[in-house]
Amino acid sequence: MTESEMNRLLLDIRKELADYLHRSGSIFYTGRQAMRKGDFYLMGLNPGGDPGIIKEETIEKSLTDWRRREPEEWSEYKDVDWGKKKSDPKYENPGNSRHQKRVRSFCTNCLGEPDVRNVFSANAIFERTRKGDHLPKGTSLEHVCWQVHQLLFLKVQPKYIICLGHGLDSSFDRLKSEKCLAVGDFCEEAFKMPNGTRNFYIRWFEAAKIQNPLPGLERLVRIIGVPHPSWFDLGADWFSQACRTLPLFDSNPLRCKNANRYG
Repeated sequence: MTESEMNRLLLDIRKELADYLHRSGSIFYTGRQAMRKGDFYLMGLNPGGDPGIIKEETIEKSLTDWRRREPEEWSEYKDVDWGKKKSDPKYENPGNSRHQKRVRSFCTNCLGEPDVRNVFSANAIFERTRKGDHLPKGTSLEHVCWQVHQLLFLKVQPKYIICLGHGLDSSFDRLKSEKCLAVGDFCEEAFKMPNGTRNFYIRWFEAAKIQNPLPGLERLVRIIGVPHPSWFDLGADWFSQACRTLPLFDSNPLRCKNANRYG
């Protein structure tokens, strides 16, 4: 993106989020170099942490920091410390939390992208909460966050939106209820865990279409929901084999063969 395009994008984002810029939270999980056309758009639910403690890390500050940060190649999943204070025995170096390592392994083993910095990443909702269930559904905040995502879709033009988590009120669940998408059939495929005692699921809806697009935005997108990396090893060989079995990441429509339709 040119300087003027970048400045215009940030101006448009600030207009959409004008009533929420003062709240604790953030938007981007990757640096400016990832704001370009790419196959993948990685979406979590919202920033974690206690907003009462991290109250100075506002959405407005995150936008300013994102614009100024050097180098521009970085990722929350690789270059940020999600651990405790250094004096804490649980202190972890940047990129060393279980969640971060699993997302990186998923990008390498399933998306074929060894550097997570190249995978555009953002949260569905930009406000910080301690738990995901502290985010009510269908609010004005959620609406304006989706308006911002449509601006970002225009820049990234993804073929696949990968949602980390696909349960109730996850980013996947919220996306399939959004009016900005004309949603096709909801599908899921079950796979046995290695110990054979329970199933894990990969879910998707095929060929979602952005409605009322800005010029050049209308396109078909596959929304894919994978289990959340906080609870599930997305980098495991058996999970990447399941992804290849479907296969998820090709240009052909993915039918619900031997799968349950849900929704």
